[in-house]
Amino acid sequence: MGNYHYIVAGLPDLMLDFKTRPFSYEEVRNTVYSLCSESDQKLIDVLEQSFSEDNIDAALFENAALSKNDFIKNYFSFDNQFRNLKVMRLAKKLSVKPDKYIVGEVDEDFEDRDKINSLLNEENVIERERTLDKLVWDKVNDITTFNYFDIDNVLAFLVKAHITDRWCKMDKAKGAEFFKLLVNEVRGTFKGVQGFNA
Repeated sequence: MGNYHYIVAGLPDLMLDFKTRPFSYEEVRNTVYSLCSESDQKLIDVLEQSFSEDNIDAALFENAALSKNDFIKNYFSFDNQFRNLKVMRLAKKLSVKPDKYIVGEVDEDFEDRDKINSLLNEENVIERERTLDKLVWDKVNDITTFNYFDIDNVLAFLVKAHITDRWCKMDKAKGAEFFKLLVNEVRGTFKGVQGFNA
């Protein structure tokens, strides 16, 4: 089972350490990364490719679809469709064809399609970005509903930590909301660890 109990049990202290200083994804990530096995570190490396626009291409999503890890497969599948919907929305607004900007295939049966399109209609840019990030946050929670002490739970945490870091740098008030949510979720997970050990 690896160090997952140890990693999860250490997250509350890690998060509370940022109560008195700026939140840093890199610091959180490096601590978690150092506690993971080499194979799990490779999964983190794959996940983080989705955090940079420079890495986004069809090959990235194709390779993720072949991954043996459920979180990587499900998260990248969602992320691919999510990005394509945003591209299609922007293309429509600019009156250009989206075809050459679409990555992979557009899934017409994508379950979050209507919800995302609705959120993309929000005129307030900050509120639109906040609600879209919250949707991603909720999606990784859904993907890991039955994951407690494994790498999938750690990967989900890192996605949420990345979102938190982005908002802490962009909007202090909104960043504080995401940070509070992350701390509360981590505390809840830690209680689960205690109950499991008991």
